[in-house]
Amino acid sequence: MRALHAVPGFGQYRQNLYVAPRRHDHLQVDGTRAQRPLLGILRASISPDDSWCVTPLVSVDNESNGQYTVVNIEILDYPGLMRVIAWVLNALDVVADHATMHTDDENVAYNSFWVRTISGKKLSTSAAKTVVERLSDYLAYCSPKPEDEMQTEFILGPITISNSEHPQYTVLSVEESSRTPGQMLTIASILSGLNIRIMEGLIQGSGSFGSETMTNNSLMFSYKGTGRLFTFCICTPDGNKFDAESCKSMLYTLGIGLGLSSQKFPLSPPNRDIRTAQNLSMCAE
Repeated sequence: MRALHAVPGFGQYRQNLYVAPRRHDHLQVDGTRAQRPLLGILRASISPDDSWCVTPLVSVDNESNGQYTVVNIEILDYPGLMRVIAWVLNALDVVADHATMHTDDENVAYNSFWVRTISGKKLSTSAAKTVVERLSDYLAYCSPKPEDEMQTEFILGPITISNSEHPQYTVLSVEESSRTPGQMLTIASILSGLNIRIMEGLIQGSGSFGSETMTNNSLMFSYKGTGRLFTFCICTPDGNKFDAESCKSMLYTLGIGLGLSSQKFPLSPPNRDIRTAQNLSMCAE
């Protein structure tokens, strides 16, 4: 079983895994300060398979502000938290006009959102309850299982990231069914923005150009399609392969940048298999 001190963000939680978060002041929309009541108990647990899980604390205040419903969230922070919150609110047709966000030294995230429906109204009591339920469901987070951390292949449509094809580098492949102007610039811009080093690469089109004369890297010309295939051997700034979580993040970013959002992103939160967000749209009055 994993030691508590090895779990990110535990700090003061080492003794019993059940700790009430301290009270925090939060700015109101009008700039004044209001004391937020203690929300409850932060809960974290370590499962027998050596993964750890975090349960959020979510509450709503539908009384103190005449214009907004206030949604308060406390949870041990993790990468992608803000995206999941935004995904749920968007799926429920809830708009956040104001928000405050803070993560303390113990890695506990305190987020407050002043929200209304897309028609500009406060949430009804039932709609506010739905927001709490959905956020509580989807913000709960478990670390990857050991077998997930050993994953070597990551695929989203025409994008493949592999840690098994090359002994030294992670291999990224992007295939386009037909020539798309600006595709190379888009891929290069994303990789540059992610601080990814390209050590080797090939761009293969559908025509022949005498590739037998080009043998200065480990990649081979073998594409038989009608579009183009972009293949890059990539690594971290330190020259290492990317781990599983980094590959997943890279896949997500490439999916957004290459316009694949209509397929899966950004409508599905991390580690979830959601076919549609329409069934969550219950908050519009």
